[in-house]
Amino acid sequence: LLPGLPLLPGLHTLRVPVRAGLVLEPQGSDNTLATVVGKITSESSQPEATKSVSIGVTEGIRSSALPLIAGSGCSLDSNLEIAHITGVDDAEVYSFTVPTDCGGARLELLMTNLAADLDVVLFGPTATSYLRGTPTSSSPYVEDHQYDLNPDDGSLDTEVLRDINIDAETLLGVTGYAPVAVSARRGLADEFIEARVATSNKYYVVVSGYNGASTNQPFAIQARLRGLQLDSCPVNASCSVTGWTDLVSGGFDTLPDRDAAATTLYLYNEGWWTAADLTTLWGRVTSIGSLGFPGILVPVDRYTPVNEALADWYGNSNEARFRPEAANDVVRAIGEVIDYYTGRNDPSFSADIQYVVVLGDDREIPFARVVDNTTYSNETDHAPSITELGELRSALGGGYILSDDPYASESGIAIADTEFFVPTRSVGRLVETRAQILEQLQAFIDNAGILKRQLDSDGAFDPSIEVYGAAAGYDFLKDGVEEIIDNLILGGYSGLEVDVETPNARILNERGGSNDLWTDQDLADLIGADGDFLGPENTVVSVNAHFDQNRALPSFGNATGDESNDLFTV
Repeated sequence: LLPGLPLLPGLHTLRVPVRAGLVLEPQGSDNTLATVVGKITSESSQPEATKSVSIGVTEGIRSSALPLIAGSGCSLDSNLEIAHITGVDDAEVYSFTVPTDCGGARLELLMTNLAADLDVVLFGPTATSYLRGTPTSSSPYVEDHQYDLNPDDGSLDTEVLRDINIDAETLLGVTGYAPVAVSARRGLADEFIEARVATSNKYYVVVSGYNGASTNQPFAIQARLRGLQLDSCPVNASCSVTGWTDLVSGGFDTLPDRDAAATTLYLYNEGWWTAADLTTLWGRVTSIGSLGFPGILVPVDRYTPVNEALADWYGNSNEARFRPEAANDVVRAIGEVIDYYTGRNDPSFSADIQYVVVLGDDREIPFARVVDNTTYSNETDHAPSITELGELRSALGGGYILSDDPYASESGIAIADTEFFVPTRSVGRLVETRAQILEQLQAFIDNAGILKRQLDSDGAFDPSIEVYGAAAGYDFLKDGVEEIIDNLILGGYSGLEVDVETPNARILNERGGSNDLWTDQDLADLIGADGDFLGPENTVVSVNAHFDQNRALPSFGNATGDESNDLFTV
């Protein structure tokens, strides 16, 4: 080590730095891992000195979860953490808190260098308030497998059964937590989690061995947090909503009377309507009732809890428009109104409400903000395309789905920090302006509530009048299009008979031929977008394609990957 170094007689000390490795020593082992031997070339009686030092690595003990991510802002990366799973009951626990005002944040977590079959579970807080009262059922965990379109580049996760501990109370000693995501690939494949996490909430990450797996080899884990800074009202600006009249409100006695014979509830915000439009609205709802759909027109803002929630959301705090929870407060209060008319909480009254019709856009009667925990095409992906500050951008940026399903459900199904709603009634929404809403109601009256329009020039029903249908689709949707066509034919729609030899101009569907691909112009011709119909006007058109908010991708663009010049825009 030190060749040729002259030494004077006497005692000498040689210090050799030794660094520990990452592999744990087997329990109970007394093996020495580092030995230094020194020799001198002299007539000394001790020409050689030997020193052995044990540097075996043992697992440290900690009493609390190790912070995984720390800091402020919406773009954070953790350090590369190294740890071991050394026994059947061993588990490594990490924690992190999502920074305040970081909306719709996504956690990406990667665990690599596995020498044993290890799994990782992400735990998050369960919901503390619900949109439609206490859920009647719950599910502890719903898997969202993270696969792409290439079947050859990934490992399949196994179904989470009782072979993986997902009980937060036994693992963490805390209540009010449930699994948000699990990565449980069998074998030594890397484990990966991508999940939405909510602002200001604390989360736990637990690593454990499958079926008692353990190893003295280390694993490595690293996390990344990415989110959007939540919008806030600009300094010295007013972000409150204007145009709404705050009417006198009260309890249920300020609302129209209940009717056990009613089948339809029309929900509207009276503060947005003029007296003249309301007179027309009442008349048309009455006319629809005579068609066999008796209904009640309900001014939800006359109910004090709705009124107060609307006033808050519209901007008493000047920031409420940017808080999805403020919109959900309105939804909860409207749910109380719906329950009043169905008799849900009143054993002395019952009405078979089958239809809920919402009149107005999101600002008048807000959509429910339901947490979107999906991995692919999460609502946060769409937020950057919304340039205007306000309630829509805030909801999407926070990772919420806009939904009317809670208005048509008695209660939700609790799943971790969100709810899933299965409507028990039909629900629809009429938009945009008051005039357009009234026109849609009149169209329903003119057609006697029947989609298959068979009316003569005087508006009288004539079953001899032919009505035409059309359908379009491609790829994985084509089988569904064929079924839709069959059902339209059974319903009496003309022009849909299929002739293998002669393509039908009213059917745009891939059936295996080289000329089956259809373009944006083909779709425009099908629905008469240019005012030029192919023969008699279609009464019903079923378009099955990839859509965003205002564009459809025709089959030609889908097959060629060319979206630049082949998008049908509404």
